[in-house]
Amino acid sequence: MPYYPTLYNETTNSIRLSKVIHLSEWALARIEPVNSVSNFENVTIVETNPNPFSDIVTIKFTLLKNKLVTIDVMNYLGTKLNIIANEMLSGGDYSFQFDGTNIQAGVYFINIRTGTESKVYKLIKL
Repeated sequence: MPYYPTLYNETTNSIRLSKVIHLSEWALARIEPVNSVSNFENVTIVETNPNPFSDIVTIKFTLLKNKLVTIDVMNYLGTKLNIIANEMLSGGDYSFQFDGTNIQAGVYFINIRTGTESKVYKLIKL
């Protein structure tokens, strides 16, 4: 079930997400530091290099199980800028690159979804 961020709160470092199917239901998602170890059921060790970045950023993670993985890059308004991955992956280590040369400096978010899990990570473009 896809999620789309609708509001970023810099004070609490969180974004409000809305479910597409049930627009009346809201969830509050915590934004994880991108260069830290982050475990959720299907993915572990999500990191970006470099962050902040100027042109190209590499997103690395370990997938624990075979899953459909979707990785989106969004701006602070929740507008999807790029779909980095949307494919069935086997368990293992993965590395994807996002070319941000055509976007302005600012705060962006990576949303990694595997099945029913979704995590949002903060990126800074210089």
